[in-house]
Formats: sequence, C-alpha cells, structure tokens
Amino acid sequence: MKRPILLLTFLLFTILLFSACQQKSQPKKTRSNKEIGQETLLKVAISKKALTLTSLMAIAGEQGYFKQNGLRIEKVPVGTVQSLINKQADVAMTAAIPALSNFLNNKNVKFLAAIENFDSAFDASNRFLVSRFPKKELKSIKVIGIQKKALNDRLLIKILLKKIGVDNRQVRYIEVPSEADRVVMLAKAEIDLAFLGSAKTVSRLKSEEGFTLFDSHRLFKGYNSPNGIISTGYAIEQKPEAIKGFVKAIYKALQYTGENKEATIAYFQKNGLSKTKAASLYEDINNSNTGLDYVPGKNISQIIQSILITARHFNPQRNPEEFIFKDYAAEAVDPRKEINRI
Repeated sequence: MKRPILLLTFLLFTILLFSACQQKSQPKKTRSNKEIGQETLLKVAISKKALTLTSLMAIAGEQGYFKQNGLRIEKVPVGTVQSLINKQADVAMTAAIPALSNFLNNKNVKFLAAIENFDSAFDASNRFLVSRFPKKELKSIKVIGIQKKALNDRLLIKILLKKIGVDNRQVRYIEVPSEADRVVMLAKAEIDLAFLGSAKTVSRLKSEEGFTLFDSHRLFKGYNSPNGIISTGYAIEQKPEAIKGFVKAIYKALQYTGENKEATIAYFQKNGLSKTKAASLYEDINNSNTGLDYVPGKNISQIIQSILITARHFNPQRNPEEFIFKDYAAEAVDPRKEINRI
C-alpha cells in the first residue's frame, strides 16, 4: 500500500516541478513605463539665462505635458552641450552652434527641434572680446588665448573676428584655462586677444588703458542662429521613447503659449515678472520662431551652412546634414507620421 502512495506522490511532485519550469521559461511580455503608469527619468540641461527655453520647460511641467508622455524631469545644473557629451544629461535646451561645433569635432550630437531664432542665440550676451590693440590696428592680431578644449569659443571667435575685420586664417590659438591668466598674458603682450566672461574682469578692463573691448552681444546683432532641443546618438539609443516624449511635450507647450496669451502672461507674473516684462517675454516667445519650423528642415540647413562659411570652420569627414535628426519633431507636429527608426 505504501509503494503506490509513494509513487503517486512522486508523480504529483514531478508534474508540479515541470509546470513551474515551463512557466519560468516563458518570456514575460514587457510594457513601457508609460503603459504601466511609471515615469522615465529624463535629465535636461538648460541655461537659466535662456528665458524662452526655461519658460517652455516650466509650462510643459505645469500643464502636465511631461507627465502625459511618461516623463519625470530632472534639470542638470552644468554646461549644456558638454553635459550631453559627458552623459550627464539626455537632452539639452540650448543654441545650435555649440552643438554643431562639437558635431564637427566628431561628437555624436543631434539637433532635434528648432524653437527660437534670436540674434544672440549663442548665449554670448555677457561675453567680451578683449584685444591689446586699438581698433585701427586689429589686423595685427596673431595669437588668441582661449579656454582649454573650448570648441564653442573657437567657433564663436571665428565669427566675431569676421565681424571686426580680422581674417581668422592668420591667427593661432593658445589654450589658457584661467581667465585671470589670459588677462595677464594680454598685459604682457604674450597674446593679442582673449574671450572673457567675468563681469568683474570686464568692468575693470573698461576703466584701464591699453585694452579694446568688443561686446559680443552687439557684434551678433542681426546674426541668425536657432535655439532648440539637442541630444546625442547614445541618449537616443538608450531612451528613444522618453526623448520623443520630451520633444512632443515642448511642442505642446509652444502651442499652449500661442493659444493662451493671457494665461501665459499671468503664468509669468505668478513667477515673479512684472506685467510689462511678462508681456514682453510672451512677445519674445511668440516672435522667436518667426520663419522657423519646429521640424528642422531646409531653413536650418541653410543657417548652418551660412555659419560654417562665415567662420570657415569645416570638417571634411562630417556632413552637416547628419547633424539634423528631425523624426521626433515631425511626429510631434503630425502624430500620423509615427516613425520607429532610431
């Protein structure tokens, strides 16, 4: 009697064990974070000085557009493009020029969407070119002191040199990381020109003899350059749906500002701006994309080519067209054009 019971027990144990193994071996169906109500963390680098961009970010958050796209946003308090290169951020809201400069230096940087088109989109409004030569002798400039690995500065300086009548092909660059050291080298005639950003340093040099200062904001007046959403090939590969959702959220914020003037101005006032400044910022946002499509297309390509020709800044191994990645913006503008390619 004991043997049949033992045999039956063994058979039941074997069946249960086999069933458990079968269930374990079957792959589970995975769902996106958005489908199961979880949010994907997306790190965004953005300059506090870029009022239009920070305002759109704030509106997208307050109106729930990030949440609708399954996103939890974390702002990265470091340099915008460099934080992308260092993988400290997934996307950046910044000017196209620093990103383009890194792209030409063989970095896998992508321009995803165009947001504004300002004269001073280089974030150079508080920076100065300082020379030891008077204006009549600027063609004597031969040596320029720049920050170490300052790819963006080098491209900016090339454009600025064009503005002040100096041929950038006749100059060479010396990397001087410390701004204080650059000032000392200017005074000793070891360099002829430097790019400075410290308000205190610039204020002091204005009161001293022997220096010629050029306000980069004024030099860029009338110069055309877009601000927008930047990312990297690596980030797009790691978080394609999250970055696509971010591009959609910012587009919805742009639409909101266009359709809700009074509510947008009231929002700015609630966040500390006077009524006059709030109204002015609204007009800036509304006018900043004049002649500019959210989907980066032919007009962005033309602007990029114009910048490169002006600065004589090329890399024969890099096609500027590959800098533009328009798929996510195209889908944001027209959801029917869903694109799965990464």
